[in-house]
Amino acid sequence: MNVEAILRRHPSKKLRRVLEDPSAFRFQVLVSEVTTNASGQPCLRRHGYRVDHEYFYPASAIKLCAAVAALQKLTEYRAQGMRMSLHSPLSLLPLYSGDKEQSSDASNLNGGHITLAHEIRKMFLVSDNTAYNRLYAFIGQRRLNQAMHSLGLRSAHLSHRLSLELSPLENRSCEPIQVGSTAEAGEGSFCFAPKHSLGLRSAHLSHRLSLELSPLENRSCEPIQVGSTAEAGEGSFCFAPKCSSEEVPPVHGVKGLLVGGAYIDADGTKVNSPMDFSSKNRLTLVDLQNLLILLMRPDIQLPGCAPVKMDEGHRLLLLEAMRQYPRESRSPKYAGKEYTDDYCKFFLPGLCRVRYKEALRVFNKIGQAFGFTIDNSYVLDIETGREFFLSLALYTNANGCLNDDKYEYDLAYDVAADVAEAVARALWDNSSRSQDLDGVVATTSDDASADVAADVAADVAADVTADVADAAANSLCSEKGLPDSLACLSLKGASNPTLPATSATAAVPATAAVPATSASPAIPGSSDKAQHSRLEQELSKALLPVYSFFVDE
Repeated sequence: MNVEAILRRHPSKKLRRVLEDPSAFRFQVLVSEVTTNASGQPCLRRHGYRVDHEYFYPASAIKLCAAVAALQKLTEYRAQGMRMSLHSPLSLLPLYSGDKEQSSDASNLNGGHITLAHEIRKMFLVSDNTAYNRLYAFIGQRRLNQAMHSLGLRSAHLSHRLSLELSPLENRSCEPIQVGSTAEAGEGSFCFAPKHSLGLRSAHLSHRLSLELSPLENRSCEPIQVGSTAEAGEGSFCFAPKCSSEEVPPVHGVKGLLVGGAYIDADGTKVNSPMDFSSKNRLTLVDLQNLLILLMRPDIQLPGCAPVKMDEGHRLLLLEAMRQYPRESRSPKYAGKEYTDDYCKFFLPGLCRVRYKEALRVFNKIGQAFGFTIDNSYVLDIETGREFFLSLALYTNANGCLNDDKYEYDLAYDVAADVAEAVARALWDNSSRSQDLDGVVATTSDDASADVAADVAADVAADVTADVADAAANSLCSEKGLPDSLACLSLKGASNPTLPATSATAAVPATAAVPATSASPAIPGSSDKAQHSRLEQELSKALLPVYSFFVDE
């Protein structure tokens, strides 16, 4: 599949404009088609255009990293016997003089608390920056980077909060977090306190006694386990370090770290030199997409990557937050006209030119700042079972000045939609597939720098048709009062959220019909009561861990 050739065939003048000078737009596209190998096992065909050819600022796309790291940390704390859940009330206590305690969230219609579940939903529904900063405090800067590195995402350089003017020192410190309300939970509440003051404000109390330690060692403190798990059971908990003593080193050896020709600084003064992004957040397009693949298709192992260790119920909650449109959320509610379905799904308009929206499920995280636009998406057609991953980075800043809020984001929206349409037609249009995907496992365009191919064995249990799965899922969701959108997450304990292809042919507007795959044998339809009952049991088991969340919401 030649991504550049596919994009150039698209009639869009705006897309053609970007392709005429891709380096000026820092334009990058990565496509991963989910398919099967000769043995019928799932694998990826990966193709790219200028992938990671130069630096791009990931903006809010890194919020996926925070969600994963926070849920992994919660899983570890619960394994240690701590009485904490996705819905435990959280209070962020003041860190510096003048800071205010954050102990409530009016957008949470289920009690008004700050909770991990609610902050995660806000991050994906409308890309809320305050929600990200709260998770950043819960995780800690060092832990956030370590979590990504442990998954094999070595490019992760996550050094600061979002939309706040803070020094590197302040970004390395995190607020104490109280879990639970003392008034409500009594002795069940506890507090994660920072383990050291990076500012050394108590300058006369700077070292331990009778120990030869460096200033760095004296600024670090050991984690303290309170109570014995064996003795106290769920009453025990651990104070873990909340921040890193070590400074996150600047990024080096990456092309394009100097961006633009001028910028507006924090004082509102124009500086006539490029903005240096070496100390800002970074994650390559390949690593961004790899993280999404690890979440959406855990049955496909990526070379060099480790599986995400997360409670399955937590993963389902995360996937639902990634999929929902703002209008579908009951808590928080987003009723404003600006919260359209494509508010945080830049590919959606283009995809809807190929398939009608009701057939599509888009799980994604976008980012947009400093003129950069990013969309990192998993696209699923629930009627045909066809699926692919699509990631894009684009820079639109004609005047070359950053922080002046004069970016051509309208151009970026249109180009993102055009790219999504072109890729979807190439993968789902029968006439295009014969030309572009004939036996290709991975191809690289002239400018591409790092395309990856994976062909890894895994068993896929796909023995029911999409209409059976959809009927059973929607029936159960309706019965239990769950969102209908959870239907698309069901199948074999939700370890593989993809619904198998049907034996029918789905029409695609303005294109040839999309043929069904032959991976799954046809079985009786949704009228088969035994099949319906079996799937209902599986779906019920899969959704049990998150059921309380959705009824509360």
